[in-house]
Amino acid sequence: MSVEKVRRFGTFEGVFLPTILSIFGVILFLRTGWAVGNAGLFNALLILVVSEFISLTTAFSLSAVSTT
Repeated sequence: MSVEKVRRFGTFEGVFLPTILSIFGVILFLRTGWAVGNAGLFNALLILVVSEFISLTTAFSLSAVSTT
């Protein structure tokens, strides 16, 4: 008798990780040069920190909503 374990995506692998990767891909990589060119280095870093905070908050909210 063989017992197969079924691997299921949990909150982190199935919801949080794909969501945060999508958000980071758009915010951090596509707009970095534009932000630095228009706002300057210090302000661009500030914008990125605020964007990361918003992205993390959004991803945690999506994870919480989809797992309840």
